Amino acid sequence: TTKDNVSFIVAFVLGRNICPINWRYFGDFCYKFNVHRARYKSWRESERVCKSYISSSELISVASEEEQRFLLEQLREMRVVHPVWLGLNDRKVPGAYTWSDGSVVKYRNWEVNQPPTGTSGHFSYCTVIDPRTVNGTWSSTSCYRLRGYVCKIKLGGKQ
Repeated sequence: TTKDNVSFIVAFVLGRNICPINWRYFGDFCYKFNVHRARYKSWRESERVCKSYISSSELISVASEEEQRFLLEQLREMRVVHPVWLGLNDRKVPGAYTWSDGSVVKYRNWEVNQPPTGTSGHFSYCTVIDPRTVNGTWSSTSCYRLRGYVCKIKLGGKQ
């Protein structure tokens, strides 16, 4: 594969498709970890790259504690020591955090005093997971910082 291109060879095992090459499987989803420093991007650029892999691929949304544990386990296994972008942001309405894939915010793992409150409304924030904290807490930061990111696609999504 080349820098941002991925081979989308999909195999079927016991009637169920598995993840594309270089994606990791958990539950009903596949995950693409773009965490090498050379691949760091702003939040918006990370979102664009995720969508370019497969039309239904998005920045990761975390729906449960189990998915959070999987994400943190993978980041630590890869020895990631810097915060990584999640799809959670308040770009549409300051202070109202939503997942970029449109899924409902059911699970949260905010760091103490996060997300910031009382902002003037001039700034939008994007969310990161920090693998250095005990349980990979989340915090919000400027969407323009360059960071690693994780893309997610539902098994059986448009490939």
